[in-house]
Amino acid sequence: MFEGLLAGLEPLAGADVIGYVFLGNLIGVLFGIIPGLGGVQALTVVLPFTFFLPPVHAMYLYAGIMGSVGGAGAVTAILINTPGTAPNVTATLDGYPMSLRGEAVRAISMSTIAGIAGVCFGLVVFILLLPLVRALVLAFGPPEIFWTVMFGVVCLAMASRDNVLKGFAAAGLAFLLAFIGYSELFDVPRFTMGIEYLWEGLPLVPFFLGVFAVPQVIDYLSRRDTIARGGEKLYLGGWEQMVRGATDVARHMKTVIRSSTIGMIVGIIPGVGGVTAAFAAYMAEVRASKDPSGFGKGEPAGLIASDATIHADVVGDLLPTVAFGVPGSVQMAVLLGALILHGLEPGPLLLTKHPEIVWALIFGLALSQVVSTAMLFGSARWLGKITVVPVPYVGPALAVLTSVGAFAVRGNVWDVMVMLVGGMVAWGLRRHGFPLASFGIGFVLGEILEDSFHQSLMIAYGSYGIFFNRPIALILFLLLVVTMLTPMLRGPWRRVAAASKWKEGE
Repeated sequence: MFEGLLAGLEPLAGADVIGYVFLGNLIGVLFGIIPGLGGVQALTVVLPFTFFLPPVHAMYLYAGIMGSVGGAGAVTAILINTPGTAPNVTATLDGYPMSLRGEAVRAISMSTIAGIAGVCFGLVVFILLLPLVRALVLAFGPPEIFWTVMFGVVCLAMASRDNVLKGFAAAGLAFLLAFIGYSELFDVPRFTMGIEYLWEGLPLVPFFLGVFAVPQVIDYLSRRDTIARGGEKLYLGGWEQMVRGATDVARHMKTVIRSSTIGMIVGIIPGVGGVTAAFAAYMAEVRASKDPSGFGKGEPAGLIASDATIHADVVGDLLPTVAFGVPGSVQMAVLLGALILHGLEPGPLLLTKHPEIVWALIFGLALSQVVSTAMLFGSARWLGKITVVPVPYVGPALAVLTSVGAFAVRGNVWDVMVMLVGGMVAWGLRRHGFPLASFGIGFVLGEILEDSFHQSLMIAYGSYGIFFNRPIALILFLLLVVTMLTPMLRGPWRRVAAASKWKEGE
């Protein structure tokens, strides 16, 4: 493995390879900052143009894209409450409230520094785990994935601290929408109402744009002030805010390590995805905090946890992809196709015969993160000024961007209709206090949950014991139970403690 290190590093001496990394960065930032697009679309668009490139050079281009999409997607989440990519939804929870306070520059700086810290941690773990990861990947089958996703669902609902029941209800409604479409297992269409378009189910990108962008557009069109309520009087910009954002990350180094670890672990598990990782890390940070009341209101630790996790998750996704040819995410499935396109066989043979390819991806991700961090951190002062633009101008621009994003993925005008209908439903839910995070992410997790459930039963010939008689599955189940019972037991325990203190005071 390590014998290919120099071979993977050598191409960086050429200006053309550095250019490929920069080009990948620009493409990644562009696709990440436009709501609805992301790494999958960027890699897919670039894929045919890399056919005539040397494989190592192509890997640097792909790494440039993968290393920059997540950071760019966080920018729109922070500035206009619209995540550029699905995992960036956690950045809206504390990043956007910071923008409302006029601290957009601090938030963007914090996000970019947390991202590079997460990638650096992930790459170190990647190099250490590469020889050992096989046992971990093979240990996670459908039952383990089922309980992992269930844990993510519970974390989603528990994140709505004001009303957990509404969090579960929103996730349940999202599950129903995720089940729309033709079921290959039961050989019947479900909830399609005879509409042929719905046989494929609701498309993810337009639905996500509807949930998170359309309610924001409606909110902006109904206001006459600025995103940072108070405008220029409230806006906090300048180098001091950029430095403050960087020092925030340094002060929350435990958060970076904890969140990056979760991102790596979830990323290694094929099929779970960055959304689950982001929320698991966010909830872990809420539980670790001495004062969790600030989360969701502009708590720096929440934003740092989000961005460190997302970037570490990308590195985690890469492990099973190159080591065993099992893509850790949809983005890695495209990368898998790229490896095959260049005549490379992902798996153990790639590690032994072409280790320079793996090192090219490692060095490419590291360099890409440095470039995108410099780009976004350096422009934070100017990006932050978007929050003092009058919202009557921001609203129409956001509406156009989201419509283009919804249409661009498949070129189907009905996708725009899905975006609008999903947006109106989300707007109604938000008005009545239902958390949009639970609704949107529940839609993503619903299909994964159903697939892993049916696969588990098929493996066990219909026996539900498979969910409890495997060690990792049982541990995950018990962890889920503890997570659900802790808030219920905390209230009575606090009342008993308060009563005992009152008696002592007497």
